[in-house]
Amino acid sequence: MTFLKAFPFEDSPFFQHTVGFDRIFDQLETVQHNVERSQGDRSNYPPYNIVKTSDDTFTIELAVAGFSKENLDVETKENILSVKGTKNEEDGKRTFVHHGLASRSFERHFTLADHVEVVDGDIVNGVLVINLERVVPDVLKPKKIKLGSADPSSSKSTLLQEKLVGDYPTNEPHLM
Repeated sequence: MTFLKAFPFEDSPFFQHTVGFDRIFDQLETVQHNVERSQGDRSNYPPYNIVKTSDDTFTIELAVAGFSKENLDVETKENILSVKGTKNEEDGKRTFVHHGLASRSFERHFTLADHVEVVDGDIVNGVLVINLERVVPDVLKPKKIKLGSADPSSSKSTLLQEKLVGDYPTNEPHLM
């Protein structure tokens, strides 16, 4: 009888030594969905950069020349940063000799890792700059455990010593 595996890589050593990482697969599926959605129009518009400015800070830069703050909508929902630009159709009022600046609406989605938050955003010289920061909660930060600080006369220390001594066999005969 042949058994089908849920994941083709479940024989890998990484998969054998991890527990509770199934959320990562859900996140990867979300990223794939966002990539497919953004490639639906096969457009790279508007161009953007993702810059790592330090270990815990990032900047997303989108080229939005011709867009005002009123034309842009930036929001986060469930670790997805969405940037939407809507452009009013004013081209009917103007006659162009050459029309080289893009003036179409767009929508971009960026998947944010856990604990990455949007700090602020602004338009600087036609570039939308969104600053992000990884804010790790104190509960998840590593803690140093100070060894040897327990008082030997404390009840916890005494109980632990009694339990350890009681668990080891001795040469004394046991009375029944």
